[in-house]
Amino acid sequence: MAVPLIVSVLPATGPSGGQNLVTITANNLRLPPVQPPGPTTGFTAETVRVDFGGELATGVKVYSRGRLTCLAPINDPGVVPITVTNLDDNGDPIAGESATKASAYTFERPNLLVEDDYTRLVRTFINEMRRQVLEEVVLNAHTDFDDDASDFLQLANISKIPAIVIVGPDIVENRFFSTNASSVIDNGDGTFGVRRAPYTVDLHFECIGVAELTVQKLNLAAAFTKFINRNRYIRMDRDPDDLSLGRVMYEMDFEPDGGEPSATDRISDSNMRSFAGKVIIRGFDLEDLAGVAEDMLVDWTTEVAEFVIDSVPVDSQTGEALTSSPHETVGIHPTDTVRS
Repeated sequence: MAVPLIVSVLPATGPSGGQNLVTITANNLRLPPVQPPGPTTGFTAETVRVDFGGELATGVKVYSRGRLTCLAPINDPGVVPITVTNLDDNGDPIAGESATKASAYTFERPNLLVEDDYTRLVRTFINEMRRQVLEEVVLNAHTDFDDDASDFLQLANISKIPAIVIVGPDIVENRFFSTNASSVIDNGDGTFGVRRAPYTVDLHFECIGVAELTVQKLNLAAAFTKFINRNRYIRMDRDPDDLSLGRVMYEMDFEPDGGEPSATDRISDSNMRSFAGKVIIRGFDLEDLAGVAEDMLVDWTTEVAEFVIDSVPVDSQTGEALTSSPHETVGIHPTDTVRS
């Protein structure tokens, strides 16, 4: 009887939404059967079951008797045990070949106070407008929400006039800029992390300019329109901690309305003059959850050494090998990667 023992779990935390890659170091894991030479179905039954606090992991891959990877399941926030169980050829648990590690994994919701690439992009957009148009640019919740619903007012907190209030953004799926291909990240140690294809979206902002004087409103509308016309792309550092990685650009435009970008007058019951327009930043990839490292990691690949297969020509009439002919060789380049 080979009784497993869980040694370590990496990472030990992950999102409650699951589907992130977890590596479990253990011993006495049941290896999958060796595949016979020749064509195969490509399907191998799982030989180990992994349980996260009562929820089964998916995509279990046993690499050796001491290591496996799996995709964590969806689960409630909190600390849970992990159980690994060896399975027989029918996929049933083998009696006595199971082990549990208490308090092995923590499911967590996103940390909403951590800045990620999404919040950096919104901040970059606001800061560029402050730099090029007007200092008083504020981000506000949708004006349908008010602290006092009884006053029938839709208020934005503005410290001074004139100002631009940015409402939103709304997040809208964008299939035009999306990709279905997983990306491969070089870990620098001969292994490569595979990240799932990101969810690509557009960010829709409603921009409202307000002023007390008509001349201010007109000039602000013109400056806002020129800002959009001059900044067809919004640029952001790819990684603020590593500026050598350069910058990434996102297309920025007005929502198509059959005309050139412009600011549209808005009717107001107050003595404020205002205009409004909708700005769209296209093709942003929503990836790791805020505060959840490697949320998108789903698999590993490893670098393989080059190998050569001799292909010996055969006489079409006799079927005998033509040993006098030079061998043809085919192979895999050392930089090629294969999924483990």
